[in-house]
Amino acid sequence: MPPSKRAHKVKNTTVQSSLDGQEETESVISQTKSEHRNIYYRLYTKEGPLESNNPIFSNDPFISRISSKSVRPPHTAASLKKCICKIEDVEGPQMGALYSSLSEREPLEDSARLVLRGNSESEPGPGSSEVDPIILVVDKGAAEKRPKPASNTGSNELPTWNSEREYIYYRLYDDDSEAISKTSFDENDSSLGRIDIFTIPPPHTVASLKNRLVHVEEVSSQNVQLLENEDGEVTLNDDDALTLLTDDVPGSNEDRPMVFTYTQTAPDKTTTPEIPSFSKRLKATGGWVVNARKSDASLRTGRRDVITSLAKDVKCSRSMTGQGGCHAGKFPDSWGQNKFTFNLDNILQQLEPIPDKQGTTGDAPQIAIRKTCKALSSVIAGVERLQISQTKSEHRNIYYRLYTKEGPLESNNPIFSNDSFISCISSKSVRPPHTAASLKKCICKMEGVEGLENCALYSSLSEREPLDDSARLALRGNSEPGPGSSKVDPVIFVVDKDTAEKRPKPANNPGSKELPTWNEQQYVYYRLYDDDSEAVSKTSFDESDTSLGRIDIFTIPPPHTVTSLKDRLVHVEGVAGSDVQLYKTEDGEVTLNDGDAIDLLSDDFPGLNEDQPIVFTYTRKAPGQTMASGIPIFSRRLTAKGNWAGAKLDATWHSMKTGEIFQTDGVQITFRLAMSE
Repeated sequence: MPPSKRAHKVKNTTVQSSLDGQEETESVISQTKSEHRNIYYRLYTKEGPLESNNPIFSNDPFISRISSKSVRPPHTAASLKKCICKIEDVEGPQMGALYSSLSEREPLEDSARLVLRGNSESEPGPGSSEVDPIILVVDKGAAEKRPKPASNTGSNELPTWNSEREYIYYRLYDDDSEAISKTSFDENDSSLGRIDIFTIPPPHTVASLKNRLVHVEEVSSQNVQLLENEDGEVTLNDDDALTLLTDDVPGSNEDRPMVFTYTQTAPDKTTTPEIPSFSKRLKATGGWVVNARKSDASLRTGRRDVITSLAKDVKCSRSMTGQGGCHAGKFPDSWGQNKFTFNLDNILQQLEPIPDKQGTTGDAPQIAIRKTCKALSSVIAGVERLQISQTKSEHRNIYYRLYTKEGPLESNNPIFSNDSFISCISSKSVRPPHTAASLKKCICKMEGVEGLENCALYSSLSEREPLDDSARLALRGNSEPGPGSSKVDPVIFVVDKDTAEKRPKPANNPGSKELPTWNEQQYVYYRLYDDDSEAVSKTSFDESDTSLGRIDIFTIPPPHTVTSLKDRLVHVEGVAGSDVQLYKTEDGEVTLNDGDAIDLLSDDFPGLNEDQPIVFTYTRKAPGQTMASGIPIFSRRLTAKGNWAGAKLDATWHSMKTGEIFQTDGVQITFRLAMSE
């Protein structure tokens, strides 16, 4: 008898020793069939995910699977590529790149042998899990040529992909400030976007993430940058690897996003003209499915997704399968050293034991991560809210005032009803890294001011020198107040007068009456004199003392010197700028020099008190020079009997309030309001 037949006979004899061989025969066949397994895979081009012709989930059309028996032996990377390309109708498998995992940085060589059969838990082969499938990156041109798949009428019957979605969060900035992200999910924070990590093609590097964001946001690929966080101090290099399947990757938390910056008009290249400007926002009020298949880009009810995968954020002091009792948990290091407690028995009672291979649960139940997270979420919900609140508080308001060299300039976005020269922006609106130049660009954009080179930024009203464009600014956090953290001491933005005149007039704000009132007014008091004696001041506030005037300290542009105060008074009083002088007191013994600094934010500066004003003198006719013919002499006084917001209707008119005193030359003239034309 030939050895092969003898061996076969022995094998049959062994099988017959148990219930006439029936049960053991079925076991052998079952074990042999089990050597074939499913191979899960995802399709990509270099720009992002590619829909499969044979999706296996109703809400994720980019993942599919084949049986290992469909792959022609020997099982190599080349034979697996050919098989997938045939099923997906993709030509040119030699142009595709196969990665054994999402985390791999290099594609497989075509000759690489793959373990595609068997279900060994100790050594699972490539593609054995939906969570970590094989990746096939195909040529974009080949992907576009493949025939469109027939409509799958049974797609509604497919199961749902229930794996917890994980995102990369990022904040979007253009040249000047924050921009509206096309992937924004919070209507109150439109520059914050996110993308599913499974939409990023391998290899997972900064370069591949950049390419994906360029495609999603539809911006030019030139001059784009990724910064590690909103501080903007660490720039990520294109070759840096990103371990997106771990818990320690930039942008993994919503409250600590990465920063993605782009240039609106790159050198010698502009954004594709077919791409429209998306300036209006719509909020989905319900779900919507295209082709009976939910995709990651389809509309979803406008709500904030709840992330329950807390197991990766919480470290327990002992194993979850231990005995009961009250045990301490610990925040991650980034949360500080605070502690909280939870009752292990109560958590275990909420979990269903998972049977082992023998069908028994055992004394210590095995706990699924998902169920553990669900149980823990209710315990530390308050803690999570506290963490998010504390982190988001790193963003703060930056208060600023606008000026030309002659005086204050109205803001397009005032925050007080009685002071239209002060406004504020959020620190998140300023493009990182936070420098004087980036803050200037942001304010210019908000205020419609062109010509950044003609602007000066002062960190405070008390500063004598403007900031260098490269100066780094602490614009986040409230522990050590940075520039602009106070309404009383805002950042100061001085723009060129011609530039200010060219900016478009702000739209009339019908809600301005609803704004709060600014109650921090403080004045410099002065007495006005011409060549001969006291003169009637245009800012007088006491009809029995018309030469006593006052100006709000916040109307004086920096730097706060005698020169800037003089310039402001010349402008307010409408007098010639030559032969003007300031004296410290009415004694007239101490002349203030032009270069002297005046600390207007202190409690000790000349003119602080009404009964101790400074003295401002001017010459009606300087030697060899006459007063400008366009400046009339205002010798008559008018007292306002009502309120009128004329300046809001036409900038060439004055607004007035009841009791205010106006000086006039007595000549009656008639003009038409600009709005009435």
